[in-house]
Amino acid sequence: MKHTLIGRNERFLIAVEKAGQAAKSDYPLLIVGETGVGKNALAEYIHRESDRRDRPFIHINCASIPENLMESELFGHEKGAFTGASKRKKGKIELADGGTLFLDEISCLSPLAQAKLLTFLDEYQFTRVGGLENISVDVRVVCATNANLPARIEEGRFRKDLYNRLNVILIYMPPLRERKDDIIMIAKYFVKRYGEEQGKEGLILSDDAKLQLASYDWPGNVRELENVIKRAVVACKGEEIKPEDLGIIGRVDALRLEKMERQHIVSVLRLVRWRRKRAAEILGISYNTLKAKMEKYKIEPKDASYYGYGEPPPWCPELVCPMFH
Repeated sequence: MKHTLIGRNERFLIAVEKAGQAAKSDYPLLIVGETGVGKNALAEYIHRESDRRDRPFIHINCASIPENLMESELFGHEKGAFTGASKRKKGKIELADGGTLFLDEISCLSPLAQAKLLTFLDEYQFTRVGGLENISVDVRVVCATNANLPARIEEGRFRKDLYNRLNVILIYMPPLRERKDDIIMIAKYFVKRYGEEQGKEGLILSDDAKLQLASYDWPGNVRELENVIKRAVVACKGEEIKPEDLGIIGRVDALRLEKMERQHIVSVLRLVRWRRKRAAEILGISYNTLKAKMEKYKIEPKDASYYGYGEPPPWCPELVCPMFH
């Protein structure tokens, strides 16, 4: 496993806390969120925190397997079951016995594969393609999607009974644009990790680079941030990563530094619901410095209104964690 969960944003911590609680059960679990937010990392965390940690963690990306091969991929096949089946093959479900089966991009399953998976989830039994033996397994099923499954149900593209079966526990992973207070922390982790890989230990981000990273909306989320830092580490010629190393200047419309700083301060104030002392802590400046900058940039409560900002999709209600109440 290679993914790491990093952050201190409250909504992110709610997701991680709920995942830790869910790890204690064997119920099916559904993780929803945009592409690149860390759904894989959360699934791996659930496995590591469970009693199944010493057993296999089997990952299937449902979007990458052709429809005609999905049944064999999941359930395996017997020798001679179809053209090219020269020997018996165990499927991913059988390989995951005792551990965790992670079905990523579950919305991409064909109607036939959905029906087969639903049948399996009834008794956790299956038959290999071309076989007669009924095989029982003990697996914990974790699924993930970036799609609006209720909308797909309405469109007739996803089975409601399968959705209900998988949606015993639901966890929402917020996008990076709703975790502005985590961007620099995550970026520093990647700088250290990839700096060491490239023989550039001690490499740091310049203040201007940090400001640019924090001001960008990251449509590709953590995955995009990771790739930007990888490129920056390679491109950097000195001891500091500078804005020109990041290669995202055009994507932030070449904003002037002051405009970027104002935007970043407003974003943080919005996230913390105008708690200025908390915002100063996140920004790494004193409360008086924050007040001075707010006066300089004429930042008022209406600029940082959080109404409607950072809310999970209406079909995925936020799950409240006791640690914040």
